[in-house]
Amino acid sequence: MRTQKLIFIGWFILVGMLLIGCNPSNPDNMIGLQIYSMTTGVGAADNNDIMDKQKLSYSITLTNEENRDIYVKSITPILGDGISNIVITEELTVIVEKSLPANQSLKINDELIIDTEGLSKEEILDLQPFITDIKISTEQIIELPGQQ
Repeated sequence: MRTQKLIFIGWFILVGMLLIGCNPSNPDNMIGLQIYSMTTGVGAADNNDIMDKQKLSYSITLTNEENRDIYVKSITPILGDGISNIVITEELTVIVEKSLPANQSLKINDELIIDTEGLSKEEILDLQPFITDIKISTEQIIELPGQQ
């Protein structure tokens, strides 16, 4: 009888631990701003034939998955290791300053100049991924309780 109680308690603890481990409130699963689409392209800078400088253009679609508006202040691309050492553009932050309505999307385009002197087309492509992440700065107003 005592062995059965210990087995029952052991199963109860095991099931409890499994349920806690599957808790959906994990911050990695939170909704909010999402990027479902991003494109990049490399081409000649300033419409000239000089290939020492290339333009890296990118476009992202930022989607607000919240059920409230989110004010997007700016975005900053986080560059991959291969390309970060050859970027000429000093300021990578894109000022957005727009309210993104709930369940809507916003397309953001920008470009930066890279120094490709001495690099072949294949060597430039080998620098991928050009952008690994996007840092997003937002602003939020939180109402204080009882201040209505």
